[in-house]
Amino acid sequence: MLPEARAALVAAFVRDSLAAPVPPGPGVTVWPEGALPGPLPAAGPTGLEPLLSALGPTIAGAPARVGGGIANAAYAWRGGTLRHVYDKRRLAPVTEGALVPGRGPGITTLGGVRVAPLICFEAAFPALSRRAARAGAQLLTVLTNDAFGRYLGTPIQHLRVARFRAVETGLPLAFASNAGPSAVVDGRGRVLARTRPGAPAALVATPRLAAGPTPYLRWGDWPGTVALAAAGLLALVSGARGGSARS
Repeated sequence: MLPEARAALVAAFVRDSLAAPVPPGPGVTVWPEGALPGPLPAAGPTGLEPLLSALGPTIAGAPARVGGGIANAAYAWRGGTLRHVYDKRRLAPVTEGALVPGRGPGITTLGGVRVAPLICFEAAFPALSRRAARAGAQLLTVLTNDAFGRYLGTPIQHLRVARFRAVETGLPLAFASNAGPSAVVDGRGRVLARTRPGAPAALVATPRLAAGPTPYLRWGDWPGTVALAAAGLLALVSGARGGSARS
């Protein structure tokens, strides 16, 4: 809440981002959940714009004032403007019970790439990433802070879960974590670059954008639902005919 502390925090993120060797062409910088100190207004100037002036297109997490409450949000920095683009939809039980949930996939274009933010454990819900991909997203970004579970294996498990979202949608995914590891994953779930937990770092990777929709994007959960129903029906038929559990 102190202006000096806010400036120092943002300056550290800016310094590390500018130190990364960014290749030419379309690109976006991804910062983790809560990287921007807030709460920030959902519209109009935030007061952080002068601190971000040297950055290229960036997406970052921050608390936002929405209506009469606070949302766990994502902000996009583009062309000298810091804009509120997304509020977390799937709030964590208990710990985020007082926050305001958001709506929609919140896709925004940054550096020539259509970016869809997911915040924290939203990476565990396939429907959110599928909806974003169907709406035209080219890059999934997971903005998270897993520092609370750094000694429990939570950050590693979270990254593994997020990789499934890349495989399902065929989209590359940037996983930005405050305590690490952060990673860039391609549309086949392969980790292209990764940081070590607990160490300040900036990583650069160039994943290919998706070539076409995956089967999961076309049909969603229906194949699994039909297969489960068919298995149940076969079990009932087997039982009606006197089949044993083994058969």
